[in-house]
Amino acid sequence: MSESQNKRRRGPAPKPEDQQRKNRISIFLTDQEYQHIKAKAGDYDLPVYVRTCAIDGKFAPKAATIPKINLEVWKKLSRCTNNLNQIARHLNTFAPNDETSIDVDEVKKALAAFRLALIEGPTQ
Repeated sequence: MSESQNKRRRGPAPKPEDQQRKNRISIFLTDQEYQHIKAKAGDYDLPVYVRTCAIDGKFAPKAATIPKINLEVWKKLSRCTNNLNQIARHLNTFAPNDETSIDVDEVKKALAAFRLALIEGPTQ
């Protein structure tokens, strides 16, 4: 085998011939037109937005951004679920004569804290 056949090609596989974009259209816009299109595109790339609008005649807006309070709750919940998973893992590997066994009262306290965190939400 030659050296070029041994090298692995990087990146995604090429699209089929009929799906490759080879034609380009250039347009000129005033600053006002450009800002208007840019504002309507929002977080989308401008070429994707313009192409989709031109071909389909409509463009679905991106999902709303997640409010900051929800992100805070998500982070707190992920910490709690991590603790809960650690407790469950330890209980699943529990051996009755194991010196490192976990105290049942500790598990009850951890579960109560987890439940309270779910009910109360983020602390201000």
